[in-house]
Amino acid sequence: MRGVGAALAEKLQRIGVSQVQDLLFLLPLRYEDRTRVELIGALVPGIRSVVEGEVQLTEVTFRRRRQMLCRISDGSGFLTLRFFYFSAAQQNGLQRGTRIRCFGEIRRGPFGLEIVHPEYRRVAAEPARALPPGGTLVTLELNPEHAKVATRNIARAGFAEVVTVVVGSAKDSLARLVDAGEAPFDFIFIDADKDSNPVYLDAALKLSRPGTVIVVDNVVRGGRVADPDNREPDVIGVRDGFARLMAEPNLTTTAVQTVGQKGWDGFSISIVGG
Repeated sequence: MRGVGAALAEKLQRIGVSQVQDLLFLLPLRYEDRTRVELIGALVPGIRSVVEGEVQLTEVTFRRRRQMLCRISDGSGFLTLRFFYFSAAQQNGLQRGTRIRCFGEIRRGPFGLEIVHPEYRRVAAEPARALPPGGTLVTLELNPEHAKVATRNIARAGFAEVVTVVVGSAKDSLARLVDAGEAPFDFIFIDADKDSNPVYLDAALKLSRPGTVIVVDNVVRGGRVADPDNREPDVIGVRDGFARLMAEPNLTTTAVQTVGQKGWDGFSISIVGG
């Protein structure tokens, strides 16, 4: 690398850095991925994980010593958060129905899995709960059986009136939305077959307005996207998607890499300008 002396170049080489681009993929020592939210039902004891759920119960108990127990659920299971040092404000902030995201080491406890003194913060509810009055959510699903399961769960959660599940090819469904003149969406999330990313992005732009946020998931693919010799269809689709984003003058885009238990990947975030 230009401007780097021999001694420093040797040190960088030992950690896999031989060109400037390698610095993009260099993770700090003891890196912890806090971007991946794990399902409570899939947690493994001994692993530090991020989970998100709704408070079911918070109580102060006296088992050998005074402690506060907070039980949360995300629909896949339950997790206990145990606090030995807490304040009244913390207790009041963890009332039933509060949605929180927390991080810590998963342990086995007397009531199942737990985290002792997790880092936590309040978060907004899932998209359907966060909708403003009159807001709607549209989701596209290719598999009819998956759509049936989703529809049942949406109804069970009380959102049947605001969430629409459209069954069929996303390309065809998006084309119908565009042809029908659907009102522009505030937020668009793309997570489907990667070789069709350019098609999905074109449709997303037609269904957007100034201020719309467009997120495309899985755009790093374990580093394969940055390998110029890789010609796999999903990799080419991601590259073509990035080219489409770069060619659109009204978009401001960035990409974020994620590394964790589920591997090395990332997502892009674009904001539509005026």
